[in-house]
Amino acid sequence: MRAILALMLLACVGCETTRGHDDADLRRQMVGQWQYDRDEDGCATHAYVAYRSDGAYTATYESCDMVSDGFGRFTYGWYVAEGYLCFVEIEEQYKDPVKRPKQYRKAFLEKAKRGFVEEDCPWRVGRMTAKAVEILPRDPERRPFTMRRENWY
Repeated sequence: MRAILALMLLACVGCETTRGHDDADLRRQMVGQWQYDRDEDGCATHAYVAYRSDGAYTATYESCDMVSDGFGRFTYGWYVAEGYLCFVEIEEQYKDPVKRPKQYRKAFLEKAKRGFVEEDCPWRVGRMTAKAVEILPRDPERRPFTMRRENWY
């Protein structure tokens, strides 16, 4: 009987996580580098995104109507609330001639404390494995997509 239980446990090591996990688990699992493709309104978008545990992230996007190269430029911020990926803008970090990272982090943490805010939290986390996460946009006009873990820097 113990052998059967041990085999069942080993088989489940790669099992998916679901929204039943708490936000802290989701946040830990999102840290790292991801890649995804989306096709909205006939315009394909390819993106590379990296999330750090301190709430900073970097992203590079390419689509039929734009290219945004933020590669390696980490800005605040992202967080998880009620199973959603949320994003806030700290405008000063883009405008300041002298960078003040401690102040940006403080401003980010103040915004993140609010938790789920509809306009900041566009993506619900669906099924998640160690190498992929299903993203379910809140906007019914948008289609779900899958982010895949990838090392790109």
